[in-house]
Amino acid sequence: MTLVIALRSPDGIVLAGDTLTTIAGWREFDSEADVTCPGCSTRIGVRLENQKDQAFASTLPHAQKVFPFLGRYGVGKYNESRLAGQNVRFAMRLLEGELREEGWKAESVRAVAEKIGERVHALAKRRMPDLAQAADEQPTIGCMVSG
Repeated sequence: MTLVIALRSPDGIVLAGDTLTTIAGWREFDSEADVTCPGCSTRIGVRLENQKDQAFASTLPHAQKVFPFLGRYGVGKYNESRLAGQNVRFAMRLLEGELREEGWKAESVRAVAEKIGERVHALAKRRMPDLAQAADEQPTIGCMVSG
């Protein structure tokens, strides 16, 4: 679980988040069970194939969930920590560099959020080309932009 908050203070905007991350993966397995019918006492063998279960490997205390963007904005991210083989912080640094090279000027927080959203969506599609078919339990990513 991630906690990212943004507060407006007299000195400016404060963006903060926790740094704990859990490394998890999905494992597939088959299982068998004998079930007894309570009405007729008939034993039935049940086989479940291709079951999925989330397996937690470990937790790490140094996730970068909050980071600056374009010198004026702050980004807080939650859920998925990697996109297309890159950690989210690094992917956003690459986007930041590309935007600077293009001479792109942010007109609003919304414009920055849209640029970040477009990049996150593009990277997520590399992992899963048909995002509409993603299972409900598929990890997602979210970003909060402040500035």
